[in-house]
Amino acid sequence: MRRVPHARLALPLALLLAAAPALAAAKAKPARPAAAAPAGPALTPATLKVERHTLKNGLVVLTHEDHSVPACTFWQWYKVGSRDERPGITGISHYFEHMMFNGSKNVPPKEYDKILESNGGYSNAFTDRDMTAYYEDIASDRLEVVFRLDSDRMAALSLLPEQLKSELEVVKEERRLRTDNDIAGLLDEQLYAGAFVASPYHWPVVGWMGDLNHITRDEMIEYFRIHYAPNNCILVLTGDFDTATAMRQIEDAFGAIPAQPPPAPPVDSEPEQKGERRAEVHYPAETVSFQVGYKAPGVASGDVYVLDVLSSILSDGRWSTGARWR
Repeated sequence: MRRVPHARLALPLALLLAAAPALAAAKAKPARPAAAAPAGPALTPATLKVERHTLKNGLVVLTHEDHSVPACTFWQWYKVGSRDERPGITGISHYFEHMMFNGSKNVPPKEYDKILESNGGYSNAFTDRDMTAYYEDIASDRLEVVFRLDSDRMAALSLLPEQLKSELEVVKEERRLRTDNDIAGLLDEQLYAGAFVASPYHWPVVGWMGDLNHITRDEMIEYFRIHYAPNNCILVLTGDFDTATAMRQIEDAFGAIPAQPPPAPPVDSEPEQKGERRAEVHYPAETVSFQVGYKAPGVASGDVYVLDVLSSILSDGRWSTGARWR
């Protein structure tokens, strides 16, 4: 996720400025109170007009009109990530991120990006432990193109044996490159494996290589059917469009896709950690790498936002406390 470096400086700078007068007052003799400085402009939180729509098949659509530039961004957030997996099929969520660009009923393999780019669009995607997301940036007058492309792969993704096998090899190579042959990737994998012993957060998003070697086509088809359903997805549309028109187009594109029974909730039975946990990874590297992790509250806690700011202060940007030690 992109972060704004200047925003991180605001908190420590404000704390220093607030502390300086107090320190000075402790050393100086009492003086006549100075005139109060004029109050600055009141800070009010930015508000966005977001409309929520729900199709009959359970698909949720969030819309926000912004006519400042003739462009739109369209997100598809699927409520599936590595936490929805089980031992034996780890990595399957990330695998389907790849497959979603590999063809569907009306879009030949490898043609998704070509069609999008020929209409001036751009796309990307990512898989996390809690979600899988896809997005496109495109000109306003080409918005219906992405509705057609994305509804087609939700409804009828190509799952031919040769395509499944070929893309699985691509995913394995990604694991070799970013984890097996990368000390930072190995450390991150061991950090989560040690921090979580019962939770699905125990395994890596890319999956264990042993599972990638043995996932079956039947397991892939069933996983896609359950999780890539309209009632397990949230669409987010923002930019230069008319909401009524866009919703008619979304209804035409996605409305006929049938809902599926909701997936089973992910396992949430992590036992309390009783003490510090450590792991050592031996790797033929010229430098030593070190990682530390602290468990934090879930997103329902307001402390998450405070911890996010603290994390940035400690580790992000040239003025972070971490940078001063490098």
